[in-house]
Amino acid sequence: MMILFFSSKSFCMVCVDSNNSVYDTIAINNPVLVSESANIGDLICSSPEITTAVTCNINKGESKDIVYVYSFPTFDSSTLPAGVSLRLIINGVTISNPVSGQKQLLTPTADWTVPPAGYTGVVTSQLVLVKLASTIENKELETIPLYQLDGNGGLNGANSLRVSLTGLSNIVGVTFTSAVNTLSQNSSLSINDDLIDSGKATAAIANIAVSCSPVAAAKNKTLTLSVLPSSSYDNKDGSFKTNRDGPLYELIVGTTSINASSSDNSITLALDSSGNGALPVYQKLTLTNNTASWLYDKSITTAESNSVKLTTKVKVIN
Repeated sequence: MMILFFSSKSFCMVCVDSNNSVYDTIAINNPVLVSESANIGDLICSSPEITTAVTCNINKGESKDIVYVYSFPTFDSSTLPAGVSLRLIINGVTISNPVSGQKQLLTPTADWTVPPAGYTGVVTSQLVLVKLASTIENKELETIPLYQLDGNGGLNGANSLRVSLTGLSNIVGVTFTSAVNTLSQNSSLSINDDLIDSGKATAAIANIAVSCSPVAAAKNKTLTLSVLPSSSYDNKDGSFKTNRDGPLYELIVGTTSINASSSDNSITLALDSSGNGALPVYQKLTLTNNTASWLYDKSITTAESNSVKLTTKVKVIN
């Protein structure tokens, strides 16, 4: 019986990190900040990307060219705050709605080598939290085992590399107020080749200001927000129209173009130590029709933009 016991243990894979350890626990010590304006289904938090050097030794009974990821091994889903779900990103591949111990083929990165014993390479991982309900339970997040590398035969107990996250503190709801000063209605028309070929950006015509509370949680954070037209517009190819035949324009917030027909976008905004941030808004005018009769009327020097009202929504806080 003793011989059979030790023999069964040899039919397995053993993966270790660069310290020859089967445990790698990463402490991040950050609260999970949730935007109260985030929609259900929005990503609300992501951990830093974790890079782990790995060596996997293949013993008898396992395929030498297959390594599997077992997501959230031994994780008790009841410890997760209500209203939140987890996703796991491994080597750039997202495992959505994983269950504890779910097996997924590892996609090796290009630098992996296959010695006679098995794999040697790097695994990148990231934990993502997604909002499932309008109200999220305020609950301490304990250590979360992200994944274990193992063979096709299943989890080798805790004897193969298991990477965990610890130090996630309470979920904190953060509220935001934003203001957009009046957008300029008029744009100077200097008809030239630049305007016809590639368009011309104006100086800043507005600013979007965002303030957050509680300040202690939001200060010096980076927001991912959407900036959208507050209503639909008669547009062409995603560009806003003017009162002239031919000139179209786009709005640029920071460095991101706002599409008149788009339903969403992701713009980053850094907050200062007071929980405030701002982005300039530019207008880029392009002439798409150089045959319009008004071009030859010297009294016409400006185009009037349709009155655009912008709304903001904070999606992610990092």
